Amino acid sequence: QELQDLKQTNQALHLRLAQNQNLIQENENLRKQLKLLPKREWNPRLTRIVGRDPANWWHSALIDLGSTDGIKIDMPVLATEGLVGRVQEVHPHRSRVALLGDPACRISVTVKATGETGVLNAGGGTVFDPAMVDLLFLPASTEARPGDALFTSGLGEIFPRGILVGKLLAVEPAIGALTATAQVKLSVNPSKLNEVWVLTQ
Repeated sequence: QELQDLKQTNQALHLRLAQNQNLIQENENLRKQLKLLPKREWNPRLTRIVGRDPANWWHSALIDLGSTDGIKIDMPVLATEGLVGRVQEVHPHRSRVALLGDPACRISVTVKATGETGVLNAGGGTVFDPAMVDLLFLPASTEARPGDALFTSGLGEIFPRGILVGKLLAVEPAIGALTATAQVKLSVNPSKLNEVWVLTQ
């Protein structure tokens, strides 16, 4: 039991460290601005995955926390390696999480190396490999390259900015198009998850 408690504490500290690294960058930006509200602190709650939909197992997962535990729709869900998805449905003692790659969990991300933003969405290979998704709406003249890291952009007010999402595998040219598309390898493989963290406010 002590080992399990230490493991949970260690994972919680990893999540707080990720937030602190993000806050350092944010504070540097805020020095140039005034009258901005401080960012809310994360309060991670550990939960177990207790079920999956056999027909669409890569779309969603069922966790053992619900409304009686303070869980609400759209709360972010993470693993220590990065973003997992968002809470989609809430019941008294269970909640359903929409995983990255599910059309119900399209999120805005930023390419760290270039500052460009795009939207994550399921791709043709997501069914075969749930850690493979597409990045849509990159600028046609994008300077993003394979290996570039992706983080949540903070747009949309659901996911805090600066959570690791994955990395680029390939950037498809967009000759004559207004936008480009890229293939992304998620930092978290949802098929290997047993425990996740829900970020409550």
